[in-house]
Amino acid sequence: MYLAKHFGGESCEWDSPWCKVVDVIQRFNGNLQYPTLESEYFLVSTIEYRFTATLYLDLTKREMALLQDPGRRDCQNYTTMAAVSLLRAYDDFERISSEYQLKSEKCALFKEDCPTENLGLPDLDYLLHLIDMQKLRKVSFFFFRDCFTSSLDDEIKQIKELLLSTIKSHSEESSEDFVTNWKRQLSKIQLRAREDPMFRGVIRCSLWNQKQDLHETYFIYKQYLEFVLEDLFQLKSVISRTLPRFLGTMDTALRNFETALNCDWRAVSVKYVQLAYYLRNLWRIWTFHQPSLPLVTSDFLSRRIKSVLLQPSNELLELMLRLASKQQSDPFKYLKSLLFMKPPLWENKDKSFTSKRSGMVLETLSSLSPFD
Repeated sequence: MYLAKHFGGESCEWDSPWCKVVDVIQRFNGNLQYPTLESEYFLVSTIEYRFTATLYLDLTKREMALLQDPGRRDCQNYTTMAAVSLLRAYDDFERISSEYQLKSEKCALFKEDCPTENLGLPDLDYLLHLIDMQKLRKVSFFFFRDCFTSSLDDEIKQIKELLLSTIKSHSEESSEDFVTNWKRQLSKIQLRAREDPMFRGVIRCSLWNQKQDLHETYFIYKQYLEFVLEDLFQLKSVISRTLPRFLGTMDTALRNFETALNCDWRAVSVKYVQLAYYLRNLWRIWTFHQPSLPLVTSDFLSRRIKSVLLQPSNELLELMLRLASKQQSDPFKYLKSLLFMKPPLWENKDKSFTSKRSGMVLETLSSLSPFD
């Protein structure tokens, strides 16, 4: 049933020989069962040649493994748009640093609130000196991070809109304003293609407002983040070997800040992966299907693509990371057997049916068993 609706749609309001197949399956009480998202993606990729089978990401295996684990309690409900945890953690760190600065001054002048561990005041002064030296890097990180996340949101919205516009259902094609709307949407894609021919993304977060692609900008973001995390590690090391009890509050603030930074990295990286996925598929469609745009499908398939294969979800994120992991798609090679020269039950001798994606005839409807 899924394959019949994949080709023929929910209804028979357009000229599709697949309507007979849908009707026969329904009359014999056939049920519609959806395949996994991964199977559905490779089915569209195999039969329609629309989606990419590989994805390049500037992520290590460890980073991809961390992104695939959504169960971290510390990071639940964390988003880049409402990074309250990160800002609060940084504010707490700054406030506590100021409190210890006052303690240092009070100790030097009045011999009050002095640390009693190890060397005491010199260790505290050294730690405060390090914090002061590292402040500029934190400010630079936040400036770049805010620009990058804002650009990611804008690019995701724009590229997803362009990608969705390339896929039309037969009912949309038959509407009165279809041609006018498509010309407007096509002009947007053409404008984007002139500005970004390889569809690598357009990010402007440098001091000189120069254009950089998505992967370059993400690499720079990770460098800024690594600098900040290295600074935090240095501060924690100083605390642990000098004044662990006296600076206990500071140590807690540092660890909370570090946790928030890691959660923020995950949220930013998920958006980076999403945008890379949208850009790559838009590039593929524009490169290989430009003369035949828009790509017209059944209403059923159009809805599945837009609501499942292009809609952010944890399952889709797993698929994106699989595409980037260089894992072979061999388990899905069997989908090639689902390519059709003509629909099953096709008997009309007066009309020819030639699929745009010609292939083998399915021998029996029983071979639809993985999808029903």
